[in-house]
Amino acid sequence: MNIYLMLTTAALFGAHVTVAEAGVHSFGLATSAGGDYCDYGTAYTGVDGGAYGGNVWAWQHTNVDCTGTDSYGQGLAGKNPITGKSVDMSDSFLGNSSFTLNYVLPSKLKNGKPWSLWCQISGTTSFKCNGGILIDVDAPHHPKGKISTLSVVAEFIRAHKQARPSPH
Repeated sequence: MNIYLMLTTAALFGAHVTVAEAGVHSFGLATSAGGDYCDYGTAYTGVDGGAYGGNVWAWQHTNVDCTGTDSYGQGLAGKNPITGKSVDMSDSFLGNSSFTLNYVLPSKLKNGKPWSLWCQISGTTSFKCNGGILIDVDAPHHPKGKISTLSVVAEFIRAHKQARPSPH
């Protein structure tokens, strides 16, 4: 094999598998108008050690219900036509297979960047159920809000339960 070809191949593989630097980023969740919610998050980026280009993230969703409860999730960074360059993060708060939550965060966590919350009910429907902007990125976050980002989800769950046909 040509030595030039071998060196070129080695350089390409070496450049492709570089280890991404992991990071920890705290952020507040706000409405589109910038009003604080009580919950916030900490994202751990590049937790895959660079094996997948730093595209595997983990997160802690703190004060989920405004009473100090935390939940956890993971996600993969990528690009799609609906949310652009983003990370689709699971959330363990409900712990119920008939209703799931995913927070979509921007792949570059910065103040004013959009976040969205996607809900799934019984595997039959999936929709955007909340959204807003990130605030206080990489600063200590002291939530001022009185409601959580999930407050709207409780309404969806209630409506879903009421819409179920009664068993015979």
